[in-house]
Amino acid sequence: MKNDYSKVIPQEVLDLVNTKLQECHTALKPYCVEFTPDQREELPKLGIRNTGKVSSIANEMSVAPEYTPPMFSMDEVNKDSKVISDLSPVATKILNLEMMVNDTLMLAGSEVFMAYMDYYSSVKHFASRNDPKAKAIYERLKPMFTPTTKAVQK
Repeated sequence: MKNDYSKVIPQEVLDLVNTKLQECHTALKPYCVEFTPDQREELPKLGIRNTGKVSSIANEMSVAPEYTPPMFSMDEVNKDSKVISDLSPVATKILNLEMMVNDTLMLAGSEVFMAYMDYYSSVKHFASRNDPKAKAIYERLKPMFTPTTKAVQK
């Protein structure tokens, strides 16, 4: 079996990371918001496609502020813009960390899954040769590999 990942993360490293992540969460919490999935869905999104539009409009607003609608404050727009420029690099670092952690979980998980599947195949083989211990193990594991009625109906 191929083994591309063969490391154990020391507990002190995990403790340090968890402490630092909690510190980051605690530090940012007063300045951030948390939405429900429904609330997140309802908001218009800035996104990459609209970044250029927003920059162009911001430039025009600074040149001709007299056209700024009276219902909003330029100070508030500027605060929001600053949050975007300040948090974007933080978000990128968090996303890169998340991707690295998820890739590691995926590789380790894949290796564990393949090892367990190889074990099941080996037990199945020995059970077919009438090994009583293998038969007992195979009978306990077999239901996990039997298709459910939902899977059969598809």
